[in-house]
Amino acid sequence: MTRGDITDLGAIDGKDLWTVLVDDRPSPRTEILYNINYQWKLAAIRVGWHKLVLGASPEDQHDGW
Repeated sequence: MTRGDITDLGAIDGKDLWTVLVDDRPSPRTEILYNINYQWKLAAIRVGWHKLVLGASPEDQHDGW
């Protein structure tokens, strides 16, 4: 986006990660959606210290969780 008005962004739900990237600080995020794969019926999400993984890859490939 060029020449946009940053005061007119509305109610976005993002988080400022600049200091996390440049100052090596902890992330303010407490949850992350890793993946949803409808074809293979796989999904993974992390909330805090908990991770939920649903499904298994074909022939248990890439299941090194």
